[in-house]
Amino acid sequence: MSSEVPPLAESAGDAPAAGMEPRSPAVKLLIVDDLPENLLALRGLLEASGLGLDVHEAGSGQEALRQCLRYRFALILLDVQMPGMDGMEVAAMLRSNPKTRSTPIIFVTAGLNSEQHSFKGYESGAIDYLIKPVNGFVLLSKVRIFLEMFQQRLQIEASAQHLEQQVRERTAELARLNAGLEQEVQQRSQELQLAQARLMQERHHAALGRMVAGMAHNIGTPLGNVRLAASTLQHNVDALLNALEHRALSRTAMNELLAGCGEALRLIDGGCMQIVNLQQQLRDIVAGVESYVSAAYSLRNLAAHVLAGHAQELAERRVSVSNDVPGDLWPHGPSEALAQVLKALVRNALDHAFEPGMPGAALKISARREGDDLQLDVIDNGCGVPAELMGRICDPFFTTRMGLVHYGLGLNLVQSLTRSVMHGQLQLLSPEQGGLLVRLVLPYGPGAD
Repeated sequence: MSSEVPPLAESAGDAPAAGMEPRSPAVKLLIVDDLPENLLALRGLLEASGLGLDVHEAGSGQEALRQCLRYRFALILLDVQMPGMDGMEVAAMLRSNPKTRSTPIIFVTAGLNSEQHSFKGYESGAIDYLIKPVNGFVLLSKVRIFLEMFQQRLQIEASAQHLEQQVRERTAELARLNAGLEQEVQQRSQELQLAQARLMQERHHAALGRMVAGMAHNIGTPLGNVRLAASTLQHNVDALLNALEHRALSRTAMNELLAGCGEALRLIDGGCMQIVNLQQQLRDIVAGVESYVSAAYSLRNLAAHVLAGHAQELAERRVSVSNDVPGDLWPHGPSEALAQVLKALVRNALDHAFEPGMPGAALKISARREGDDLQLDVIDNGCGVPAELMGRICDPFFTTRMGLVHYGLGLNLVQSLTRSVMHGQLQLLSPEQGGLLVRLVLPYGPGAD
């Protein structure tokens, strides 16, 4: 190609620079002009440049818009002065469409070289101006720059698409891993729940076994005494009847037989009372919440009433008693259940905390309000509970004094009533000075201020 560019309607330009490397694949470029000779001159210049361009032509603004919607162009060389829709209108419409907004436009025109027209062109969307007659070297230099920018943009878009694909793949992989992890967690949770259920069932069976064994022992002992006493009574009655039949009954013998019968009756009565007491304790443990009525009550008076019921025995055992409950505490709840709990705790202290003749024995009941909760403490300075037994002393029928008319149901009753009826918490603590601290944390209840 010669150094003279074929004239664009009325002029010629310089030859393109040689040595430009062709690009592959071909990049699309659109030239828009209403004069066929101008289109032919621009096509010849661009195709001879060695840039490997795929040149498209449009003879009007409408045709340019149609092609821009169909293809993606790296650059548009747009004539300004065209009949119908001129170049500025085309540029404005391309800028208003998101699909074509980023396509660079170079205006190619003659006669509109004033600064005012340049500003108007830039406002319409052009990024550069070429004034006819066009200098071929300048044109191709600009085209090459925009082609490089287009290639860079394509590379950026390809990298972005690659990154998006990687993100999608990683997201899908994470989703698969998360699903697998959730499934594994769910499976482990189910296994844990089954293991907990089995452990709970085993504990229930063990507790039931201990309860049955405890009941058998605690009922069997008084029943054995009753049977022995009944047998003795039957023997004495038979001996009395036989002596009367043979008229061989002396006053001394009669007194001995009647005394034996009386002792047997006392044993029977004592055994029956033990069974009745055991029955009552079992009834208290399994009593439902509906068996108790909630109301406001004076906690100090309740504690005083419970201590008064054990006053004689406490005095005989020389146990110092302190009722440190403030008089302004009026909680709302099942006072009868709490009275049973306090009675059981005092009874437990008398039976287990204090050895006979223990000097300085003391039992104290104190309480205070903590926000919406009532904290009630029953503390003794007795022999305390070994650490290895602390977790078992609330089990049913667990006692360290089996056979001494102790059923092992007192603290189990305390635990049952505290949790099930009063909806509170039971804490068993070992104070530094010794003894046992039983702490009840109960709801203070509404309307008790």
